[in-house]
Amino acid sequence: MNVHQYLLLSIACALAVSGCSDGGSQQAANGTPTPAPVLTPAPPGPSPTPTPTVTAYSPFADFSLDRNFTGLVLASTTQTIPASVIYRDPDATTFSYRAATQSFTRAYPNSQSTITPGVDGTTLAQTDAALAYKYVIGTSDAFLTIHRNVGGAIYVGYIKDLENVKPIGFSGFTLAGAPTLALDLPVAGTTIYQATVVEIGAASAGQTVAVDASARRLSGTIAVTMNGGSAPINLILDGVLDPQSGRVDGTVTTADGILKGAAHGRLYGPGGGEIGLIFDLKDSTGNASPGVLIGRK
Repeated sequence: MNVHQYLLLSIACALAVSGCSDGGSQQAANGTPTPAPVLTPAPPGPSPTPTPTVTAYSPFADFSLDRNFTGLVLASTTQTIPASVIYRDPDATTFSYRAATQSFTRAYPNSQSTITPGVDGTTLAQTDAALAYKYVIGTSDAFLTIHRNVGGAIYVGYIKDLENVKPIGFSGFTLAGAPTLALDLPVAGTTIYQATVVEIGAASAGQTVAVDASARRLSGTIAVTMNGGSAPINLILDGVLDPQSGRVDGTVTTADGILKGAAHGRLYGPGGGEIGLIFDLKDSTGNASPGVLIGRK
């Protein structure tokens, strides 16, 4: 056997022992396939942080169901001269409505009262604009009116409680509705609200107030024809927005500086799309006239 024949024989023996490759897999010398390597799966990554959800807001005008009113801002005044306006802790009072009996309950810190149509001479007149209760205190008529759809607002309205009990009368004004939740409050940009003014007078058409979320400021000049007046006067609003609660607190002054007072309220509805304010104007004698401003963007 020459060298060339020896090399060919060696290669043939080697191929017989090692076998042939099939699709890249290999076999051991005894013909048993070599197991494929086991792949260990990579550990799962961190779960994504869920996006916070905003609770649905209840329209203020819906009285087909039981209601518990939140987002309260209250003011009351005596019907004496001079009349003074007192602002109350918004968390100190609650209001509730029961659809089955159409009864309305006021719970103050030291007292609670419920008025129900058909009980003690109480009557209720209901329209798209208001629920108006008439009841009796002693021998005097009293009125509680729930105003809704003010200026087209959906998530805020106001309640007027008027007791003409002599010698001292009482009137109360309450903003109520669905306050904007903290995680839903605007944090940048300026929102312009079309404003409606009631009780103290009536705003001219096209009046607006603005809330600058970045600067946390309320501002606006509103032309209002006061009750008994013949021409509009300008009311200048200036206030501060609390970015945690949506509360708005500030001042209101006439352009001539003669009348001035406080303004308190908050943002309501999804994204702070509505605003409600209770304000008062005091003259030089200290007599105060309360008003309500409701706006929607």
